[in-house]
Amino acid sequence: MLGLLPFHKSIIEHIHDPATNDLLVLARGLGLRRVLCTLMKIYDSPKNLVLMINASQEEESEIGEELGLMGCRNPGLRIVDFEKTNKERQDLYKKGGLMSVTSRILSVDMLQANIPTELISGIIVLHAEKVTPLGQEAFIVRLYREKNRTGFLKAFTDQPEHITSGLSPLKNIMKELQLRSVHIYPRFHQEIKSRSSEGVRT
Repeated sequence: MLGLLPFHKSIIEHIHDPATNDLLVLARGLGLRRVLCTLMKIYDSPKNLVLMINASQEEESEIGEELGLMGCRNPGLRIVDFEKTNKERQDLYKKGGLMSVTSRILSVDMLQANIPTELISGIIVLHAEKVTPLGQEAFIVRLYREKNRTGFLKAFTDQPEHITSGLSPLKNIMKELQLRSVHIYPRFHQEIKSRSSEGVRT
């Protein structure tokens, strides 16, 4: 875990277990991408099929680059998009590894059985603050859990302001993603105040 601050390591220790399903709420600017990439590196293996959803093209590029710097280069993060045919996507899924896929493509591939849903090791949801009852993410989780009760689901957000206002947004996100565990790290969290340093970037 080179390059991680002590509180980053503590977060990884709390969320890395594939037997748990977690939501991580981290204050902006405290290194969410570093935590995310460290977690993904743990599962970087052809034996695992780990899917990341809700990443923008810019985020895909930055996460892929950081994973490469961490040694995940063969083949590293692969992008699943509509430029690939159904057959090409099926072949990619069968090879396992780390993949970024849009919610729309993943829901289509699950419905059409292009992906072996029961063999998915885990799903990583970025921008958890955007999850709604009628959104693609909630639909994907329902499809996922119909055929796969053992794969993990890890959700992330660095926009806590979006889930701490209004009528129970945090509770709704947990419900739609079928999560039971949430880890909240605001800037005033004791572990961050005592062991972080200046200049942390996402």
